[in-house]
Amino acid sequence: ETPPKGSLRVLAAAAPIQVPGLRDIVRIVAGPLHNLALTRDGRVMAWGKNGNGELGLGTRVTGWTPASVSGLDRVIGIAAGHGGNNGGVSGALRDDGTVWTWGTNASSMIGNSRSPTQPDPEGVLHTVPEQVKTIVGAVQLAMGGGHVAVVLADGTVRMWGHNGYGQIGLGNSTDAYIVRPVRVPGLTNVAAVHLGNMRSYAVRTDGTFWAWGFQHLDRGVLSKHLKVPAKLELP
Repeated sequence: ETPPKGSLRVLAAAAPIQVPGLRDIVRIVAGPLHNLALTRDGRVMAWGKNGNGELGLGTRVTGWTPASVSGLDRVIGIAAGHGGNNGGVSGALRDDGTVWTWGTNASSMIGNSRSPTQPDPEGVLHTVPEQVKTIVGAVQLAMGGGHVAVVLADGTVRMWGHNGYGQIGLGNSTDAYIVRPVRVPGLTNVAAVHLGNMRSYAVRTDGTFWAWGFQHLDRGVLSKHLKVPAKLELP
C-alpha cells in the first residue's frame, strides 16, 4: 500500500526518529507488523498493518500514523502478539481488572470462541476490542506466539490459545486450541508472566522462575518440551 501524503515514509532509519502524534506515552508494545502505545491518561494508540483488525479501529485499513482505539479508556496494560501466518492480535487490561482483545482469532487468542478454530473471513473478524467474558480481577496481561496469559489478583494464572506444545500448562498437547481462559493448575503466587513463541514463563513472589511449552536447549530441564510448569534452578 502507498502511504498517504504527510504520513511517515521512512523505510529504515540509522538513528531514532520521533513517531508523530504520540505524547505522554508510558508503555509501547509491538506485534508482528503492528504497534500499540499506552498514554498516561489510559488511552491506547495503534498503528501498522491491520489486515486482521489488530489496530482495533473497526477497519482493515493499514494505519500509517497512530490512531486512538475507540471504546477503550482507563487502560493500565497493553499486549500484542501473533496468531498464525503473522496475523496480529492485540489486548488491553483496564483498571477494573477486565481484559479486552481484538485482531485475528486464528489461534483462539480472542478468548471467547465456541470452537477450537474460528476462521477470520469478513463478518467474523474482531476489528474492535471485545471483553474476554470470563476474566475478572486481572493485574497483568501477556501475549505470545499463539497464546495469551493473565495473572489475577490472587496470584493464579489464566491462559488460552494454541496448546500444541503444552504451552498452556495443562499437562497435555492433545487439545491443540484452548478456546476460553482456563486456570493453569499448580501455579500460585505468580508475580509476572512472559510469553514467547510456543513457550511460557512465570516468576513467583518467592523469586522462583518457572517454564513450560516448547523448549530448545540441548541439556537440563529445557532440553525437552514441558507440558506443565517446571521450576528452573538458576545459577
